[in-house]
Amino acid sequence: MTLLRIDSTNHTALDSLAKVIQETQEESTINYIFEIIYENLESDSHVFTILISPLSYLCQTSVEENIKRIAASYLGEINPENKVAVQTLLNLTQNSKDEDIRVWAATDLGEIDPGNKIAIQTLLELIKYTKNDRIRMQAASSLGGIDPGNGTAIETLIELIQNTNDESICGQVACLLENIYPGNLVAIGTLTRLIITSGNESDCWRMIWHLGHIKANVEAVIYALVEIVQNTNNGSVIRNAFERLQEISHGNKVAIKLIAKVINSTQDSNVILRASECLIKILRYDQLPDILSYIQSSLALKKHPEDKAKFVAWYPVIWHCTQNMTYPDFYRAWHISSSSNTKLLE
Repeated sequence: MTLLRIDSTNHTALDSLAKVIQETQEESTINYIFEIIYENLESDSHVFTILISPLSYLCQTSVEENIKRIAASYLGEINPENKVAVQTLLNLTQNSKDEDIRVWAATDLGEIDPGNKIAIQTLLELIKYTKNDRIRMQAASSLGGIDPGNGTAIETLIELIQNTNDESICGQVACLLENIYPGNLVAIGTLTRLIITSGNESDCWRMIWHLGHIKANVEAVIYALVEIVQNTNNGSVIRNAFERLQEISHGNKVAIKLIAKVINSTQDSNVILRASECLIKILRYDQLPDILSYIQSSLALKKHPEDKAKFVAWYPVIWHCTQNMTYPDFYRAWHISSSSNTKLLE
């Protein structure tokens, strides 16, 4: 959809948008108008003041609860202290018979009034009493967002992971859990298991992307990504997992050790190629002597026909070392390796 182009000097257009907001009963219309505003005029605070009156009018007169909620939410974004916005969301949170309305009104209320006790209490009640897992999931996610570290939110999402048989829902819940509890091992383990077992490409891509962007507990994420490449035959998943490893593992000794073991242990040419490419990208120059000594020691221990194939597997990394090390350093690492040279991979 192409958004309209307007500027803050076009008073006729702005007045028309305000009038449309006041008269509409369509959620999509309000959202579209704010897309236009954010696209063209986000930096102009005067424009937003024009919208306060029509949004307030909707909050007070609309018979549609969701229209009231959306209007109050946008009104609260413009001015978090706006009494009409806060009161509208409070009323919906406490009095609506629609659980969807209550959970989103409580979420909006908690965002414009952080720590609001009624919002928190409502979400806790929905978690406890609703029979709808989707509502419970959303309430727990929202609670974790407006009340970080809330134990009930975390426990609820873990319980949903353990009890649901729907892989798609399970993946969504694991992502939500990690969002409110960064680095959570249950979330990381669940995403890992689902990526390995899921046959849905889009779900796998989304979960790998999320896994690779976890900032907390990076070492656990590295182990998870390596476990994925070792336990799937899906080429797209393998590629994406190595790409995420490459992004988060520069110079990381755990990642280097695990990827080196993958190259040594697998017979899958696609995995070997991706692992070699990843290893080359994450190795620092000062780590090249160590990896070269490891390769030499690893090949020297092999006395079987597959030695040649394994040398071919390591060849890209060896070549990378030749291009980035002086000859004396290369000779010393390859021919005069000592125990101190291989500490990187012990």
